[in-house]
Amino acid sequence: MSSEGIFNEIVKRAKASWPDDRDMQAHCISAEKEAFEELQRLDFGEYDALKQELIVAAKEVVDSWDDILDYVQSEYSAFLALRDLSTDGIDVATLDAWKREAADNYPDHYEVQLDCVKSRIQKHFSYLKRVGP
Repeated sequence: MSSEGIFNEIVKRAKASWPDDRDMQAHCISAEKEAFEELQRLDFGEYDALKQELIVAAKEVVDSWDDILDYVQSEYSAFLALRDLSTDGIDVATLDAWKREAADNYPDHYEVQLDCVKSRIQKHFSYLKRVGP
């Protein structure tokens, strides 16, 4: 969709949401337009295709561009954290297996994947504390 089409969508949604309040319409239009423009400026570098995937996924659950921006930023942050996650005391192969399991169970939901892997790490160390050295 073109930028003009996006802007028309934003205006239409603002008018539908606030039919009798021009100030709120203007506020919503401004906030969404700013969020859309910020989203366009986000540079995902080598993961640029992921940016588009996250936008599509966001549009399945939220409508406004400020919510889409929040979703994309949050998921991308989780993606990077998951990619870079390492933990002393857990070998790379085990950690990679947990990451693959989380990805298989929750494809394209990086925050959930990250939470799952962190939970596995926590359970692992809790178990080690119980059984001792």
